[in-house]
Amino acid sequence: MYKKIYLYKNIYFEVKIEEEIITKTMPLDLEPNQRRIDKLELVRESKRTYFGTDLKYKDKSLTETDFAIFIELLNAFISNQLDHKKVYELPFFRAKVVFKDKFAYLAIAVENEKIYLEKYECRIIVNKFNKLYSKCQPIELMGY
Repeated sequence: MYKKIYLYKNIYFEVKIEEEIITKTMPLDLEPNQRRIDKLELVRESKRTYFGTDLKYKDKSLTETDFAIFIELLNAFISNQLDHKKVYELPFFRAKVVFKDKFAYLAIAVENEKIYLEKYECRIIVNKFNKLYSKCQPIELMGY
């Protein structure tokens, strides 16, 4: 099962949820001297495992499992480490620092659509993503 978790402004973190049902036998009545179990009960437990699969803008992929590219770009923008004259060409999008009314924005172009993010909005996305991703199991990346 896949679930989209809203981060900010149509940016979603897609998570794959795998659910495993475990059946255990639990002793109800023990005879300590005889080391004998008189009654048993079957107990079912559900265990969920979460895997981060993608960061998306609407239905367009931003990262396809390589989350570090996008999150580090946001972190670099927050800490003023991006060159405002450079266009950052990444596998699924382009990004550039732009200025409107004396304020800096991170313009992200995904296919034919543009997203403009303030530093505050970038912080929200990074913070929410980090909290969610810390609960996910890592996915093995091929080729690393």
